[in-house]
Amino acid sequence: AVKSKRYTRTRIDRMILCACLGVTQTQMEAEAPYVRVLAFNDRGRKILKAVKKQGFFRNAGEPVDHPFQDLERR
Repeated sequence: AVKSKRYTRTRIDRMILCACLGVTQTQMEAEAPYVRVLAFNDRGRKILKAVKKQGFFRNAGEPVDHPFQDLERR
């Protein structure tokens, strides 16, 4: 059996996925230059609009030249 206390099923799944996609340790440690907003309410919508105007972060839907976008597309 591959699964143990040290290597959980989820960790093994992540390692296999990273190996298949060719994700390196450097890519895993790098910060993503964008934010993926999953959900928000009316208050969150106002905050998101204000933050986008100030240019603090990029939305994941906007094109950006970064290796993470390539991984997202895979």
